[in-house]
Amino acid sequence: VQVKTGRAGLGDAPVGLLLRALLLAAMVLSGWQVLKRGQALDLASPRYGIAGLEQAAERDASNSRTQFLLGMVRRDLPGAEDLDAAVRHFNLAVGLNPFSWRYRLEQSRALELAGSLPESEEALNEAVRLNPRSGAYRWRLANFQLRHGSQEEAIEEMGVAITLDPALQGAALGLVLKLEVDFEQIDSIWPTDRSGRLRLLQRLCAWLVESQSEEGAGLAYARDLWAEVLELEPPLTMSEGRFYPQFLLDRGHPAAAREAWLQLTEGNAMTDAEFESGRNAVWNADFEHTLQGRPLGWTLVRSDHVRARQVKGEGLDGSAALRVEFLGRENLSFTGLSQTLVVEPGTDYRLSAHLRSEGITTDEGLFLEALDKTSRRVLVSTEPVAGTENWRAVSEVVQVPNEGELLVLRLRRRPSRMLDSKIRGKIWIDRISLEPVEP
Repeated sequence: VQVKTGRAGLGDAPVGLLLRALLLAAMVLSGWQVLKRGQALDLASPRYGIAGLEQAAERDASNSRTQFLLGMVRRDLPGAEDLDAAVRHFNLAVGLNPFSWRYRLEQSRALELAGSLPESEEALNEAVRLNPRSGAYRWRLANFQLRHGSQEEAIEEMGVAITLDPALQGAALGLVLKLEVDFEQIDSIWPTDRSGRLRLLQRLCAWLVESQSEEGAGLAYARDLWAEVLELEPPLTMSEGRFYPQFLLDRGHPAAAREAWLQLTEGNAMTDAEFESGRNAVWNADFEHTLQGRPLGWTLVRSDHVRARQVKGEGLDGSAALRVEFLGRENLSFTGLSQTLVVEPGTDYRLSAHLRSEGITTDEGLFLEALDKTSRRVLVSTEPVAGTENWRAVSEVVQVPNEGELLVLRLRRRPSRMLDSKIRGKIWIDRISLEPVEP
């Protein structure tokens, strides 16, 4: 046993030495590889340019990122373009890292530029397969199909892209409209959620304005979309929906704009029975609702010289009113409160209102003024109110021109010619009406 043990021990020594030698060799090799990779990474830094990248690729042929960067440089850098080299580097990058969707995507573009369309489409489809939730990749595929394949397939792929990435919807709509895709097909690919339908309507209206296209089917489709989004939950807010009646006004459809404004305000719990019935062309005539601005609400221009706000309990019989306070800093030409009104051409209306003043200085008081929106011609002005007066009713007849469909009603003050001309004081306005005069 002792002899055998001795022989075993002697036999183990060479084996142990061999193992240690192999381990040392592996460590040396690993260290050399680490050193080479570190040198390659340093050479691949921007300060060494293309030559550095090429040296890095030689020193560390297994680095997919270096091959990818060389492919980008040879494909896109002015003065360094070499499509064959770009394709070769992208192929090497993909071979080293076949699961990188970015590599596949850029490889596809290089192959397309080189004229290798089947290989390009294959690489692009693989990029989409590896990253199926990217709207941008789907967008690239849709555009490839538009350039080289079927428009029908491209439009369907575009629908997937804009569902995944809503930021692409503006570009998508511009593209499909340029391609003269019919609105029924656009509707079929567009997201059906509330935000998607609202974006579609917004961008469609913007396109109709920018392109100055014939209305026809485009306007009809916009009206259908408006009816659709009005039914969605939650209801449209004023800020979300005011663009549509403004669009209709800009396109010369005041009656449709009025109807859309009425739908929008009622959806926001701001009903106005007199306005709805047509008995009063002024919306929110008694200032019971907050001021809503354009296109058909009261617009108030902010100023350092004037403070204006809706006040509860300061109107006629304790109702709400609008109070405007002048701070005595300027000899103002004031037109800061106004509303656009939809009226019947060639019709006579009676403009009436109640005004109260407190300490309005200078000889120029405040009055209401109606003018034709198109020509800017003043049609009528009420008697001015100045000094301190209790509630006073003012009334005038407005003759709307035969071609007029829109008026502007505004609170007005002309600049004074007196030396002490800086206006100070307060004025209240309530119960404004513009009613058709009975024949």
